[in-house]
Amino acid sequence: MQSTARDFIRACDREGLKYKEPRTTDSGKTAVTLGVNGSHGNSYNVGFYFDKNETGVAIRTYQFTACNESNYAKMLLACNELNNKYRWVKFVIDDDRDINIEADCVVSPTTAGTVCVEMFYHFMGIAKEAYPILMRAQWG
Repeated sequence: MQSTARDFIRACDREGLKYKEPRTTDSGKTAVTLGVNGSHGNSYNVGFYFDKNETGVAIRTYQFTACNESNYAKMLLACNELNNKYRWVKFVIDDDRDINIEADCVVSPTTAGTVCVEMFYHFMGIAKEAYPILMRAQWG
């Protein structure tokens, strides 16, 4: 396990944040996932994928919501609106038409805990504000 991931886990423990057992991905990154119960009745995971070289972390929420062929254009416009509104994360539609939330950060073994906990709180706040916008595009 990378020392950046260990620093993040220690920071989560200090903050009382619950995480799933860390695992190693096929590409050798250490993955640490935190589950979130959203305030709109939705739930999602925020995954932190620590680079093997301990210089970066990819932060991902996969399948935050989804779109279909009939609302794809509206959802794409909603993602664009959110990308213009928020600077910490980006909203993307993948090949399966899932809406994902993504961020990448530069970290070191001494900064990973602080940076990643702060990004987790940013993720939760932005997701809370974004969810109604995406739901209006999906169903409106």
